[in-house]
Amino acid sequence: MTPLRRAGLAVVLLPLFAPPARAIDRYLSIGGGASASNSQISLENNIFFWQKVLADAGLGGAAHDIYFASGTGARRARDVVFNDPNASVPRVNELMATLMDRQDDLFLSYRQNQVAAARGPANRRAITQWFERVGPTMAGGDRLILYFTGHGGKGNPARNTTMDLWNDNPMTVRDLTALLDRLSPRVRVVLIMVQCHSGGFGDVIFRDAVAGGPLTPARRCGFFATSHDRLAAGCTPDVNEKDYHDYSTSFFAALDGRTRTGDPVAACDYDGDGRVSFAEAHAYTQLTSDTIDIPITTSDTLLRSFSKTTSRSTPGLLSPAAPYPRLLKLATPAQCAVLDGLSQQLSLAGDDRAKAARETADAIDRERRAIDRDRNRVNREAGQLRNAVRYQVRARWPELSNAYHPKVESILHDQGDAVVRMIESDPDFKRMQELEHQVKDMDDQSSGLEKKWAKCQRFLQTLDTVALAANLEKVAPANVVRKYHEVLEEEADTLTSRP
Repeated sequence: MTPLRRAGLAVVLLPLFAPPARAIDRYLSIGGGASASNSQISLENNIFFWQKVLADAGLGGAAHDIYFASGTGARRARDVVFNDPNASVPRVNELMATLMDRQDDLFLSYRQNQVAAARGPANRRAITQWFERVGPTMAGGDRLILYFTGHGGKGNPARNTTMDLWNDNPMTVRDLTALLDRLSPRVRVVLIMVQCHSGGFGDVIFRDAVAGGPLTPARRCGFFATSHDRLAAGCTPDVNEKDYHDYSTSFFAALDGRTRTGDPVAACDYDGDGRVSFAEAHAYTQLTSDTIDIPITTSDTLLRSFSKTTSRSTPGLLSPAAPYPRLLKLATPAQCAVLDGLSQQLSLAGDDRAKAARETADAIDRERRAIDRDRNRVNREAGQLRNAVRYQVRARWPELSNAYHPKVESILHDQGDAVVRMIESDPDFKRMQELEHQVKDMDDQSSGLEKKWAKCQRFLQTLDTVALAANLEKVAPANVVRKYHEVLEEEADTLTSRP
């Protein structure tokens, strides 16, 4: 072979021995409300916190496409609502809002979003175009991490829940699944979703998002604030981030090692391997989040679709009511941390902790129902008094019956002091205020009890997951078992452990 031919051969062979392209991660974040009235500032701050977490992990320069509320540019709206700490409301307006039962939104202000990196609005067209434009550029082994911070709704059917989009129809689980199906099945997908009813999106692991049906060949996992049939915590117009308690507040803090306000978090590397996985961040949230959330994952969804804890045809299945030490031996380190931690928080002890947790939950439920009955009674009485005071005010200023009457502004401006005196001197108004304070106290009591009840459910759910995982190989076909371990592998990954 001549030297020229040898050189030519080398030119041909070099590409054959070139190293494979490095897999990359892309980030897609979608947030905001369907309109300005429910596009709370906490949703915007969630985007900023996620950007900080990525930057702290050395991923600040990664491809991160953000679609938030009305987007950016000249056409964006005043699409963020917040409680303005500097707002000044005349006393007459405050009292009239109280009588009309509209005081909750009296101190709200609106501004354009400040998500400078946003590529566009969080609507169906923009998200679909992203999958059409960016999706084909993603190769096998690449990973898409999709974060949704917004609102969600119930589904029809029940598990086909939704994510709200800006000035648009909501996107359902099946809608999103159809978009994910446009990606190569070898593209790994991680969902992090904080909206109400977000657990329905765990069904992305099924073909066409039909729970219990054939599993998709695509590699997908997800972490969700709560189950498909429950509301979630968060979404507040408050500007103080110390008061934020949504799912991603805890989940991202675990990944970052610091809270959104900069405080260090308790150790959550539960298996001691020197890193915090998504699954461990989820466990940290289950353990430490003081909210009504009952978080779930895609592996939870799979187990509850294919595994069992009782079966006539398969005797000897492990029950979540089995002795606690036996269940603990089968649990992962993260699950052990959740079970032991919640046991301590709920004062659960002994071998039959499932029974103890159920009894605690039932006692909490009874107490809540009693408080809610009293609350409803007090609230009705307050409402009757409110109507009585409202009648007296409207009898003297009938124009105030219609907030849009042209004389309302002049009445409130020129005769505001007289309106205030009439309302504040009315004994029914003073009694109404006393009752409303009672209602607020009872609301706080009921909310605190619901948070404790939710922790009982997290404990019971984790016991159930341990038992279902132990039984899966006995009741499910081999392909389901393989898929389960594949999902676990994806959930056990981290932000930075890429090949």
